[in-house]
Amino acid sequence: MPTLRKLPSPLMEVRIVDDDMNEMPVGQPGECVVRGPSLLSVYLDDDTANAEVARGGWLHTGDLLRGEADGR
Repeated sequence: MPTLRKLPSPLMEVRIVDDDMNEMPVGQPGECVVRGPSLLSVYLDDDTANAEVARGGWLHTGDLLRGEADGR
């Protein structure tokens, strides 16, 4: 079962995952999570927001995506 792990830029990693952070197979929708040095690391003085979006070293966008076999 192929999975999608694309690098839209040399400094950002993108994954499409389920609620347990498991990679979704190509064609199956899941949440877009991203990480890299150029991304937001924390919200200033907002622990609640940090707990919501920055989990497990990944920024949880809340966006629902589906990967295609050709990498899109």
